Amino acid sequence: MASTPILHEKMISNNLAETFDQLVNMGIHRFCVAAKAGGLVCTHPQLQDLAKQIAELPDFDNHEGVFVEVNAELGVIFAACVHSTTRGQAQGGVRLLDHEHYGTLQSLITDGLRLSRGMTEKNAGAGLWWGGGKGIICPIRHTVPHYKVESGKSRPSHRTELFEAYGQFIASLKGVYITAEDMNTSPWDMKDIHRECRFVTCLPPEMGGSSNPSRFTAQGVFVSMLAGLQHLHGSSDTPLQGRTVLIQGIGNVGRPLLDMVINAKGKAIVFEINQDACDSARKAHGTSTLEFYHDMNDLLGFMSLEGDVFSPNAGGAVISAENYRFLKVPLIAGAANNQLTTPDVAKLLHAQGTLYLPDFLINCMGIVNCANEQYGYSAAKIREEVAKLQTRVEELLRRKGDGDLFDLAASDASTRAQETHPLWPGHGQELLDSILDDWHKSSNSNGPRSPR
Repeated sequence: MASTPILHEKMISNNLAETFDQLVNMGIHRFCVAAKAGGLVCTHPQLQDLAKQIAELPDFDNHEGVFVEVNAELGVIFAACVHSTTRGQAQGGVRLLDHEHYGTLQSLITDGLRLSRGMTEKNAGAGLWWGGGKGIICPIRHTVPHYKVESGKSRPSHRTELFEAYGQFIASLKGVYITAEDMNTSPWDMKDIHRECRFVTCLPPEMGGSSNPSRFTAQGVFVSMLAGLQHLHGSSDTPLQGRTVLIQGIGNVGRPLLDMVINAKGKAIVFEINQDACDSARKAHGTSTLEFYHDMNDLLGFMSLEGDVFSPNAGGAVISAENYRFLKVPLIAGAANNQLTTPDVAKLLHAQGTLYLPDFLINCMGIVNCANEQYGYSAAKIREEVAKLQTRVEELLRRKGDGDLFDLAASDASTRAQETHPLWPGHGQELLDSILDDWHKSSNSNGPRSPR
């Protein structure tokens, strides 16, 4: 009898395309790694070594489930990380990033782990009865530009096929994870997912959805920025007047935030690699209150500029123990998720006198927008929630005294995250057990699949 193939112990850090091929050749279609009370559980015995490597990642944090699909037909990896279902179904957006971005399975899963844990904090801090989750679509055969939608043209069929397949993957999770729009995805992508399952938000308005939540995310960051400035400089009707905000990224969230800053009589210096986005902003605001940093290969140089606020609105892990000292601003307030490489960087920022408004506290309006959608969408209700967020940030700033706001906000969110859903206590664990049982049974019937 042939022995069961075992993944090489370093497979998690090998080239992602090679890992994909090996999983396909082993006949692996879907697998799950989960932290249970009795120990680590993996749906496939031949992946036990890989499961241990995932569990040893610094960001694993006893995740309730890491779900992966190896889709040989489309040449893509689908993933969904579920950190916690204590407060309810895990919720968080799905991002489209390719194998060139991630490089290894370790990088891909680490991103999902960090983001899903952040969603637990964000959802709990916002008072939502949702747990934390995050989705990833990672093309192996192609790169992200292959799926690009040209302005004014119909969606390419291969993009529709990609998101419909992801919808089938989400459907297999039985509602333990609810997805939404995120990096490189759109409400129309969510519509494609919805054709295959109902566990999705940020749908287009014609479907009764809330569409792109970015404008509300930007509003939440903006009012929090105002609260931070007033805390530092005293109450004012125009706290941004004459002040300079260093804005990294003017995409879906950064652009409306830029508009708000300038409309509030502030000045902005922008770091943005997309020339079309720069041209659009320059056309709208001119050059008297808007400046663009000269070197798009020198983020550290941009972060070292003099200013009043640094606002990261692009990718995560921007501020580290190595570069925080270069910041010359008294306030950090941005929309990017996981802005710090590790939570310990918050202590370093506090020690040097920089007020950091935690991303999971101030960028929550996007997910609040999604939560509102499931009960019947009301934009007026979201505007009320924006005002409540400003009040919450002001209250936390008063409570912190000379202490670290990050610690206070994280403690509050952690306490809330332990509260069980009032109507469906333990339901997430029941769903997880059912998924593990189904996927374990299917693991015994997977035959070899064609390599990409």
